[in-house]
Amino acid sequence: MIFRNHSIKAKLIFVAALSSSVALLAFSLILFFYETTFVKKDLIRNLQIQVNIIAENSLASLAFMDETTAQKTLSALKFNPDILYAGLYNTQQQILGTYRQENYLDKPTFQNNELKQVPHLQQTKNFVQITHPVYLNGELLGYLVLNANFSSLDKKLHEYVIIILTAFLITLMMALYLSSYLQRIVLSPIVHFADFIHQVAKSKIYSVQAAKESDDEIGHLVDAFNDMMAELNLSFQKRSEVEQTLSHHLNHLQEIVDEQTLDLQHSVKIADAANRSKSEFLANMSHEIRTPMNAIMGMTYLVQRTELTNQQRNYVDKINAATQALLNIINDILDFSKIEAGKLTLENTAFSLDKMLANLLDLLKIKAEQKNIQLSFVVSPNTPRQLLGDALRLGQILINLISNAVKFTEQGGVILYVESEAVLENMVELHFSVKDTGIGMTDEHIEKLFQPFAQADNSITRQYGGTGLGLTICRQLAQLMGGEISVSSVLGVGSTFTFKIPLALACPLTTCQFTTCQLAQVNGDNVTYDELLPNYNYTTQRILLVEDNEINQQVAMELLTSMGLHVDLANNGKEGVARALAEPFDLILMDIQMPVMDGLTATQHIRAVESLANLPIVAMTAHAMQGDRDKSLAAGMNDHITKPIELEKLITTLNRWLKMDSYKLSTAAATLPDDLQFNLLPITLPPFDLVQALKFSNQSAALLHRLLLNFRSHYANSANELTYLIDMQDFTSAGQLIHSLKGVAGTLAANELGYAASELEIALYTQQIEDLTPLLRNLTKTLTTAIEAAMTLPLLPEQNNNLGEKLDTGVLQKLLKQLHAALASNHFNATEIFDQLKPHLLSLNLHKEVAMLTNHLEQLDFQQALPVLVHIHELLIDGKTT
Repeated sequence: MIFRNHSIKAKLIFVAALSSSVALLAFSLILFFYETTFVKKDLIRNLQIQVNIIAENSLASLAFMDETTAQKTLSALKFNPDILYAGLYNTQQQILGTYRQENYLDKPTFQNNELKQVPHLQQTKNFVQITHPVYLNGELLGYLVLNANFSSLDKKLHEYVIIILTAFLITLMMALYLSSYLQRIVLSPIVHFADFIHQVAKSKIYSVQAAKESDDEIGHLVDAFNDMMAELNLSFQKRSEVEQTLSHHLNHLQEIVDEQTLDLQHSVKIADAANRSKSEFLANMSHEIRTPMNAIMGMTYLVQRTELTNQQRNYVDKINAATQALLNIINDILDFSKIEAGKLTLENTAFSLDKMLANLLDLLKIKAEQKNIQLSFVVSPNTPRQLLGDALRLGQILINLISNAVKFTEQGGVILYVESEAVLENMVELHFSVKDTGIGMTDEHIEKLFQPFAQADNSITRQYGGTGLGLTICRQLAQLMGGEISVSSVLGVGSTFTFKIPLALACPLTTCQFTTCQLAQVNGDNVTYDELLPNYNYTTQRILLVEDNEINQQVAMELLTSMGLHVDLANNGKEGVARALAEPFDLILMDIQMPVMDGLTATQHIRAVESLANLPIVAMTAHAMQGDRDKSLAAGMNDHITKPIELEKLITTLNRWLKMDSYKLSTAAATLPDDLQFNLLPITLPPFDLVQALKFSNQSAALLHRLLLNFRSHYANSANELTYLIDMQDFTSAGQLIHSLKGVAGTLAANELGYAASELEIALYTQQIEDLTPLLRNLTKTLTTAIEAAMTLPLLPEQNNNLGEKLDTGVLQKLLKQLHAALASNHFNATEIFDQLKPHLLSLNLHKEVAMLTNHLEQLDFQQALPVLVHIHELLIDGKTT
């Protein structure tokens, strides 16, 4: 691969050089192996012969213990450079004579068992020791010990390597020279042939032939090229003939086109007639099928209202379900056919987004409740409600998407998010997202999702069913309305369908967002909300309210006391059980999620007492699922109402379980003059929907004002607390706080805050840990906006009612210390403390100082307010107030 783009010359030289080098290297390695193996054995053999000779020459020296002769005999070993040491020992291992090379200091060592085995040879990689006995007439006289290395062999190998490298370089140079010379013989014909081909390509003359110089492979290549040139020349001749023929036909092309155009127009007329026939057929079939189906559905409804056995009712319910499914299939087929035929037209009429979504929720919540999954609609607060467009077709898209989401979701929930983006002055683009925690889809499923008659569930078992037309119709409808549908999904996690629709506003943008819910329409007349409520009076009835959230306590007690009920309060389930066992009550309103003891456990404790077995207990909670209602009833409760509390639902529930006398319902709003109520609240207070919040507050501006002030004091630090709990992975406590905040946001109609809290609660519930940080950041932002809005509210009127009362100096000092601490720590509850302190300061004629504090606190400038408070404290100490 390295030499792919090099010339053939370079490749030939390289091949020759490489072949020669490899051959020489292989031969050298074989010689090297021979030298290191066999020559080494020869050296050892020579050493053993030399030892035998020296041993023979040492007989006299050992016999007469002649050290001088022994030393002289051993000194002859100096002519052998491999011998390092030689020693002559008697039988007692006493040395008689030695020879030692210079710088060799090691002394030979041997054990007695080695002497018994002599002659003995001990060999390592670079060293050998020979121990040889010396006998005379069969008598052992002593031993000769010789140590040697292979220095001569190492020198010889070193010289051998130098010779091999020199030969390798000489051979390589010769190979390069010879290959460079010989390649000319091989490449010369190829170069000539390549030049010829280049000339042919440049001149485009294909009738020439290349000259053949040899009969080898190159000669065969030249023959093949010449044959190809002959074929190519023939083909160009034929092409010329075809071009002439084509030119002749082009002259008559216009006549042919005119004839085909007439044929096409005739075919279009036939197709239009066929489409009209199909449309008429579908319309007739629709009428013919719907007529008996309406009869079937009507008769089924009448049968369902009669006395039936369980088996009969089961049959009738299945008939009704099958009929409805068949009707849906017919509708899908008709819509699909209309769209394909271009016969579907869109309306452009005014409609209410809130009303349309409310109808959808009523239509779809039953299926969600049956599957015990959560179904939520979340609408961004800045979304206009009065729009122009085709509400029927928009609802058809949403019904299809939400129904699919519910169908493919077994646990968790389905959420519809609605947001808007201004496009022009009188136009908005609505963004709809349907998110579920269902089975999800693969990329392969998504690719064919919007194709006609394609289904996500195409298995043999067909667990989910469907025609496969619904999403196709949704996409076509969205496109007709100027939008587009997209989907993202993860298998086993869930799916999100998103589409955007441009719509015109039915009223100016500034009024569409805030005025549409202020009045309800009854028979065309505008009436206030409280005129729609039934007139009930609950006289001498005693209610136990078990609720831990202070704002929810205020709302419930205000609504209940306005009906003439006597209300007692318990802050958690444990207190509720104790009060129920100690005092008589006509009904208990029980929250579900509370500290110390939850509502379900408290209900079970109460039901364990025989005398309280029939006491009505109603769950009053933000848990709104059918499964939550079932849990409440299973624990022994009698009914279940959801937060935020809607007055008519509360009245309906109380009417079901209490004895009542009819009367005109008095609301909290009647306790204050109209002008005073109006001054308590502004016309709008984003992000709070004051119209909706007043509905939940029984149209009482005073109550809503107190709730907003209470909200800013109780939840000002909730974002920091949530951050701490999530960082500590205390998801249980974090979930309780979020749930409480979501309930309060619903009561105060802080829709954006409730939306943010719902998203974070769902993420905690489904353990989507990676989503917690951005969702918490969004919740902090919306909560801060709500707190800042609540900070702009004026004082409650009753806070100024006690100005003439006797001043309580103890209370004054306590409030001054609390306000000082709050200002020093930049805490939002400084405003609430100042509201309590203000009447006392005004009673002391500190109007100037109060005005300064009010201005600083309205600007949230706590650092500027602190010196004013210190000045007030100094005035009080000096007695300079009246």
